[in-house]
Amino acid sequence: MDMQVCIRRGLTSFCVLALIVLAGCSAPAENLPEAAPSSVTTSATPAPTPTRDVDGEYWAWFLDNTEGYSRTEENKKSSVESARGICELLNNDHAVTDLKDDNKETAPDLAVSIVGAAKYYCPNHLSAAETNYESVLKAKADAKAKADAKEKAAEERAAKEKAAKEKAAKEKAAKEKAAKEKAAKKLENAQTVGTRTLAKIFKNPDRYEGKVLVVYGQVTQFDSATGTDTFRADVANRNTMSYGYFDGENALFTGSESKLEDLVGDDVFRAVVTVSGSYSYDTQIGGNTTVPLFKVNKIRVIS
Repeated sequence: MDMQVCIRRGLTSFCVLALIVLAGCSAPAENLPEAAPSSVTTSATPAPTPTRDVDGEYWAWFLDNTEGYSRTEENKKSSVESARGICELLNNDHAVTDLKDDNKETAPDLAVSIVGAAKYYCPNHLSAAETNYESVLKAKADAKAKADAKEKAAEERAAKEKAAKEKAAKEKAAKEKAAKEKAAKKLENAQTVGTRTLAKIFKNPDRYEGKVLVVYGQVTQFDSATGTDTFRADVANRNTMSYGYFDGENALFTGSESKLEDLVGDDVFRAVVTVSGSYSYDTQIGGNTTVPLFKVNKIRVIS
């Protein structure tokens, strides 16, 4: 009775269908009222579920998570075979950490390959694969941090060494400049010395090494035997030609060819020299003599 009321009140199409299905059990057929037209339409036969392209999904995932691989069928085939091989090893009780790749080009992507293989071909190993991947990433990060720290330390060390060298070079240049200025000043302020001081220099030239002074002299030998940068001369603290000859002591002079280019034998000169110590040489008569050695800084022929 309740069921008939439900129909008279116009329930949903589901209810109508349910009554039709259960009609043989609910009431005799002759007692059923005429059924209202149903609003339910017969649905179409569902389309078959397309076959999943696992290999294609894996290959697309692999390309998204790696670099340097060309999108070719050959690479896809190789990568898929590698992934399936990984799962075969994992399914045969090989630990994720036991897997190695001897190919230097693909070895860096092994951890990624293991994750992809587990994700698409053996998901029961995915957790271990992801843990291994995180471990590999951490190891790479630690190695990079260590390498960066080493590189930074090397750069800092190189910078310090460079700064130290630059400082040393500047200090050296400053010292050389100061020495040149001092030497130039000494040359500029050079003066003649007394007869007694000059005698002491001739007596012990090594003691006065480095002393700058003005001397006068007359060339006694400047030829092929002495060379173009060395000559002998008689030396005094003044021009003694007033005697009709130059009265002085024997000494040896050295200088650059450019400074001595205009000088010849018998020339009388004025020179600013630096005492270079003593010099011994063999004489033409077979003896040996030691004389002062003077370095020529400036020289001028006066007669």
